[in-house]
Amino acid sequence: LGAWLSWVEGSPFGYVVAILSTGTVLSLVGKKKQEAVAPALARPQIEEALSREIFRARRYERPFAVVTIAGRDVEAEVRALIRKTDDVGRWDDDRLLLVHSESTSDEATRLVERMKKEIGGELRFATTEFEANDSIGTIMQRLEEP
Repeated sequence: LGAWLSWVEGSPFGYVVAILSTGTVLSLVGKKKQEAVAPALARPQIEEALSREIFRARRYERPFAVVTIAGRDVEAEVRALIRKTDDVGRWDDDRLLLVHSESTSDEATRLVERMKKEIGGELRFATTEFEANDSIGTIMQRLEEP
């Protein structure tokens, strides 16, 4: 007798079921593990992440983009929409800073459009792409330009 396991899609509990090859549900096996949404980094940690990404971009000649998100408290919503390889942190009281690794300005703009659609609200975004001689200061200066 063969059997296979499957997550029950659409269930708020996400139970795993063992299904016999005949299609009969054998039993509930357990509860699907919910992924925790990591909190946004504090200012020193997001500065370190940005510094690390600048180093990587120079060394390997790879693009990355930076996005600022200003408005209501949306850390959890932003974290849920970005890749695990991206870093997001609190830059100041009003803004989050997103380090969007291996991404161009166009890709960051598409992500911003997705955030606008899925999060909504009174949010303001600014994006920029790393340039060869950039520092944290020059990146932030471009993000603050009107």
